[in-house]
Amino acid sequence: MKKKNNTISIIVDNEPGVLSRVVGLFSAQGYNIDSLNVDTANIEDTLSRITITTAVTEIEAKQMISKVEKIIPVHSAKELHEENGFYSELAYIKTKDTKNAHSIADKYDAIQIDKTDGLVIFKLIDDHHIISKFGEELETDFVETARSGLVAIEKGNNALIAE
Repeated sequence: MKKKNNTISIIVDNEPGVLSRVVGLFSAQGYNIDSLNVDTANIEDTLSRITITTAVTEIEAKQMISKVEKIIPVHSAKELHEENGFYSELAYIKTKDTKNAHSIADKYDAIQIDKTDGLVIFKLIDDHHIISKFGEELETDFVETARSGLVAIEKGNNALIAE
């Protein structure tokens, strides 16, 4: 079975050590985490959403979700699919201050946020594939990037947080 990028969203109690336990489970199974994002998931700040992207098979994703759900204080875990939700990532991309870099930034609607010492920093919020393509197109103008990791939420009444 072919490995693909999977996005797993996990709702946990917002308390010390939970992230370490969840990440440790992935590590113990030999799975690399490609992207990791954590933030509070409710108004009261009692729950956190952990969003993990990892390249595994469909069967491996289901097995990981099953194992994660057994960890206390995990409330729920679910594989998310792009057609049923909203996905984006924030990236700051530092490039040489060239005409080429500005042209590519315009093409991707990236916003210039700094210009210092012959370098420019662009901000881009988009799909992680688009951000990767932007970086690839910059080629020799590219200097470095800082990326937030994927954030995702499902559409409609498919909440991971129980009422």
